[in-house]
Amino acid sequence: MKALTLSSKHGPPLLTHRPLPRLRPTYLLVRVHAVALNPADIAVVDWGLGEADTLLGCDYAGVVEAVGSEVHRDFKVGERVCGAMRPADPHERENGCFAEWVVVKADIAWRVPEGLGWEEAATLGVTGLTTGRCMYQKFKLPWPDRAEKNPGWMFIYGGSSAMGTMLTQFAKLSNYEVITTCSPQNFELCKSFGAAHIFDYHDPETPKKILDLVGDSLNLCVDCISTEETGAFCAKVLAPKAKYSASLVPQCPREDVEMFSTPGFSFMGEPWEQFGVMNPASMEDFEYSKGFAILAERLLAEGKVRPHPVDLREGGLEAIPEAMEDLRAKRVSGKKLVFRVRE
Repeated sequence: MKALTLSSKHGPPLLTHRPLPRLRPTYLLVRVHAVALNPADIAVVDWGLGEADTLLGCDYAGVVEAVGSEVHRDFKVGERVCGAMRPADPHERENGCFAEWVVVKADIAWRVPEGLGWEEAATLGVTGLTTGRCMYQKFKLPWPDRAEKNPGWMFIYGGSSAMGTMLTQFAKLSNYEVITTCSPQNFELCKSFGAAHIFDYHDPETPKKILDLVGDSLNLCVDCISTEETGAFCAKVLAPKAKYSASLVPQCPREDVEMFSTPGFSFMGEPWEQFGVMNPASMEDFEYSKGFAILAERLLAEGKVRPHPVDLREGGLEAIPEAMEDLRAKRVSGKKLVFRVRE
């Protein structure tokens, strides 16, 4: 089968041919129809998180071809599924998604409802999984069906990203009044996903405008971009003792703000390595992610959650390296880059 792997630790992606992956007890074997590109895929290459011949890719959508013997949820052969995986794993080179066939952790997968296309389904895995972890789990929020009536404000930096629109939808389902930032060209996009107050992050007056709106009461923030610059922006608008959660490494320079990061791949419920450090398995993170996947799957089927807009690139797996350059150069805005693996 075709697969996109790392040529070396920091090397460019390489299209290769490799055998079909073996089915493991807690996994599904999936025939992939579409994959999506994430900032995390860029980080894997640029930060040297993998090794030569490790499989790239976080987001997939496809058909179940086999079910492992220790899968707890009731998946069946032939079902349409999507989800997220750990890419470029130096200890398990079959972990990843950029291939014609993949094995994926079963219990955190979502069933894809009828009527939703492969390309749209491929956008959901990472953003859904991370929403559960970096917002609900870190902030200890009740899930939407148990939400408070008027819990207050939620600030989401980077609202026009795929992560931002997913967070916005769930925050609104949990009755938060969402404040977000994006470029003016994406104001309508953010509004369509439920943001109540949208500001131009280029405008130097935006922090003041947000403070004029909320006063000293902005207590929850998720930073979808997670750079030093975005962390400094968030620091200007948050209330004392606010909670700040970053999708990558937290950057908020405020000692009176409680900061949270979302550990890389603890959602798998298996030991994982990052930056040369082995981390123990976290069954707490795995069980939380499993429960959130069941919730998100239901909300997707009910039409209460929808995918981010798609930019479908021609060329399949072969087109991904060039698309990575577009993502690095910030030539992508308000769309998720998606690739068909098979028709």
